[in-house]
Amino acid sequence: MLDLDVKVNDKYYIAFDYVVDNQDIRNKYCVLKSIEEKSDGKIIILDMICFEYLILAFDKLMEWTGTGKRDKIKIRQEVLAAVENHGINLSKIDDEKTLQYIVGFKRYSTERVMKSLVGEFTQNEKWSVKGALMGE
Repeated sequence: MLDLDVKVNDKYYIAFDYVVDNQDIRNKYCVLKSIEEKSDGKIIILDMICFEYLILAFDKLMEWTGTGKRDKIKIRQEVLAAVENHGINLSKIDDEKTLQYIVGFKRYSTERVMKSLVGEFTQNEKWSVKGALMGE
């Protein structure tokens, strides 16, 4: 167990990318989960798939980035609607272009798909997730 100096009246929130189709991440998550369970509610792991998911699911993403990529907007909608248990449930996707986009990755993973889609929307002069700042 980690040696943590947990203060009596404090709560600690852990933001952790938990992508279920990455075994290394699953193992680290299990360690964190056991620490959380023994903390009497003082340590809380935030339930998030990955950093890219937070951006992709942001309701003002299209407005803020000014993207006009209709095909990628459709894929984004399909992917977000198919997210289930920290992964993408491919059986929930009917759109052929979305399925082709996903299977186009050499090594498919939820995080890779989301990272790629986020890049499609944010790599422009108005907005970027690379570097020290996000957007203007």
